[in-house]
Amino acid sequence: MDLNRRCFLKYAASGMIAAGALPAIGCSGLRRKDLTGLLEQENYVHGLTKTELDILYMASLAPSGHNAQPWTVKIVSPEKWIIGSDKTCWLPAADSDNFNCLLSIGAFIENLVIAAGSNGYKADVQITAKDPFDTEIAIIHFSRQRRNGELVKRIKNRRMTKIPYRKKEILAKDIEYLTHHSPEHICYFPKGSPQSTYIEEGTLECNRIQDARQDVLEETAKWIRWSDEDAKKYRDGLTPEAMSIHGVTGWVARHFFTRESLFNKMNREMYLDMVEELLENHGGWIVFTGKDSSVSSMIDSGRRFERLWLKARAKNIAIQPFSQLLEEAPGATVGIKGIEDDVHFIMRVGYIDSYPDPVSLRKPVSWFVEA
Repeated sequence: MDLNRRCFLKYAASGMIAAGALPAIGCSGLRRKDLTGLLEQENYVHGLTKTELDILYMASLAPSGHNAQPWTVKIVSPEKWIIGSDKTCWLPAADSDNFNCLLSIGAFIENLVIAAGSNGYKADVQITAKDPFDTEIAIIHFSRQRRNGELVKRIKNRRMTKIPYRKKEILAKDIEYLTHHSPEHICYFPKGSPQSTYIEEGTLECNRIQDARQDVLEETAKWIRWSDEDAKKYRDGLTPEAMSIHGVTGWVARHFFTRESLFNKMNREMYLDMVEELLENHGGWIVFTGKDSSVSSMIDSGRRFERLWLKARAKNIAIQPFSQLLEEAPGATVGIKGIEDDVHFIMRVGYIDSYPDPVSLRKPVSWFVEA
């Protein structure tokens, strides 16, 4: 990697400190916990109980591409909710089939089911959508049951983190722990295996392809919230903190970067250098599959994906989804030996020393719920 590109922001920030342009403190960007009090006020929806609001907020802590949060909820009655897809949060350039959107909504539904269970409700899910671009996805029917809070505490702590991952194969007992709920649809390939090498090479090439696509760059730029003001205004997208741009470097990004910064040649080269480093440092790949790419199958994969992610922290296993291979060369996944079903998710995994707190922002419940 070119040292000048790698260290550009670091040196720029250091120069500004020397010139007295940066404050000595206050380098942290806006994080989820910074908005806790404000969220408590804004989450209010007329007609909903505190329990229902809590279930909806916990569901919204699901992951999504660019943190776009593409879900909606229509409250028909206390016993019947309709889960929908928000067109304004779709990613047509990178996710032209809307499959990633469905996977995210599947994760949202899984969180909702878990949160409902912790509050004494059974949530039965009926998938109604037939097309990935339908805006009504599922109906949830609620009934009373005994409380079950086994996983709900993990929802708040789920976090995507990039580096550093150890170059250590995930132990068989840990893979069994992560995948036992659906082993037929989840495969692990350790670093150094032919499948791992194939995924690494394909992912790097597809990142280069996307880096040259103007529509993808423009779409990504739309969802980056460089400033704290934009982060607080929109409560979605990718903040510097969420992109692991911390400290003084993060201060520079928040105060001097704009939407156009993503199109800067040096920044794009730095991004590709970072991808190469990520693909070198990990403990392998987890691949999620399904019998087909129907709406119901994609939703199920999203639910399995979230269930696995909620378990990972207990084993100090970090997860980073890498979807570029599926977005740019979906047919190439047939080259992953040992997989016969459709590939829905590809994730880089690895052990880490400690888990950081979650930082990605969330919209208030009142912004995505119709009661």
